Amino acid sequence: MNHTPEPWGIADRFGACNVSASGGRSICSTGGYQNNSLDSGDVRIENEANAARIVSCVNALSGLNPEGVRAVVEAARKLSFAAQTTGGTAGRDDGLVAAIDAMEAALAKVRAQP
Repeated sequence: MNHTPEPWGIADRFGACNVSASGGRSICSTGGYQNNSLDSGDVRIENEANAARIVSCVNALSGLNPEGVRAVVEAARKLSFAAQTTGGTAGRDDGLVAAIDAMEAALAKVRAQP
């Protein structure tokens, strides 16, 4: 089964944070009415954050296999570790050091929580 194509966005409808397709069709809602009243305050802020995270994750993975992302991160971590710990006799390789630094920075961004 296929999911709704990207890009996804956020629409505020009837007090709820709706995750919507590019054509405006609602995909899901992260809040709205509870006990006959609209979500407000901290609940509303959390609902907005949840909707933003859903949209960000889906759009970031557009064209990628989500199951493969974790494997790529783990492989990059292992490659970085191997590059840092495998000794050579040629001396310092500034290009390799720069590549390791770039990989470590990218891994930190992937693991960071917004």
